[in-house]
Amino acid sequence: RRYVSDKKELARQFLCTDDLGKVLRIEGHISDPHNKGQTVLILHFQGGRRLVYKPRGLSPEKVWNQLLHWLNVSWKDRLTVLRVVDRCSYGWMEFAQSNNIDSRQYYLAAGNLLFLLYLFGIDDMHTENVVVGARGPVIVDLETMMQMSLPLHEARRAFASEKLSKRISQSVLRAGF
Repeated sequence: RRYVSDKKELARQFLCTDDLGKVLRIEGHISDPHNKGQTVLILHFQGGRRLVYKPRGLSPEKVWNQLLHWLNVSWKDRLTVLRVVDRCSYGWMEFAQSNNIDSRQYYLAAGNLLFLLYLFGIDDMHTENVVVGARGPVIVDLETMMQMSLPLHEARRAFASEKLSKRISQSVLRAGF
């Protein structure tokens, strides 16, 4: 139902045309559930094009990709920018294509992303949220982008494991990348 109502806008945003073509198949259950058990879907179209549906708002992904687009103007090693349509309670994303990639280019892009993740305090970057893209790693899920971390209780700081946890949470390792 959401696809039918958004179809023309999606075609304009993702293909600069009026028609996405015929949906050949829908791949489901590829993510953790959102909004009462709904999961991410990948729509496969004739011609090989794929589109990702997410059952939650995509404002973090939209802002993130706008930032990457802005940074790419001046950065030598450009990062992959995905097109995003945010509908507040759900959204659509361009599918991140995975191709053969030069390892030097991959690790330069990974370092740039790691810097941004650290700068903005973004975590939860595990294998379901980062994929290999045409020019390096691509973040496809930023649901934890705007969450604050709580400070550790002062009385428990003496424990070595908690000290270590705090140090990790304040370093680039927090990203989980």
